[in-house]
Amino acid sequence: MAPDTTPQNRTRQSTPAAETGSVFDAVVDRRNGNSMKWASAHQFLTADEAAADPLPMWVADTDFKAPQAVIDALHQAVDYGVFGYPGGATDSYLDAVTGWQAKRFGWEVPREWVMQTAGIITTLKTVVQAFSAPGDSVLIQPPVYVHFHDDVLLNGRHLAFAPLQRTDDGYRFDASTFESAIRPDTKLFILRGHLIWGIR
Repeated sequence: MAPDTTPQNRTRQSTPAAETGSVFDAVVDRRNGNSMKWASAHQFLTADEAAADPLPMWVADTDFKAPQAVIDALHQAVDYGVFGYPGGATDSYLDAVTGWQAKRFGWEVPREWVMQTAGIITTLKTVVQAFSAPGDSVLIQPPVYVHFHDDVLLNGRHLAFAPLQRTDDGYRFDASTFESAIRPDTKLFILRGHLIWGIR
């Protein structure tokens, strides 16, 4: 008898990273791991679409394991066994954040500029509410993450658009497009989801 390979019964064999040499090559079966990404097809798709078992590439949720250094640090915290309120960013955290910006972008970020938050979506809404008022506009550069569009509107603000220019090798910033998109009521500029800057 042939095995049942329908989407709900099909399983994938997990391949240990040690056999492949990279966490990116190790296959992790997440279908039975309470994964929003893999278990939500019935909420967003028709029955026929869900039956086709498409790859869920609609959310920024990776399917490879965290780096071993991260797993080790979590084990260390769990073994410590006390989960009280932290006293702010540690030196190693600040070194990692500022070091990445310097290495990746050549940008020397002062350590005092770094602020920890509970997550980008919550922070986005908080900043929009704190630094603009209903009816103000917020400048974004499409293509962007949907929350940088929808959550601005959800909070009663308007959008000003300075689209990035599509090129053969990606997207490019255009200064004239950016300048012309700024309106008298533009209070914030969201830079690709990494930073939020006040304009006025």
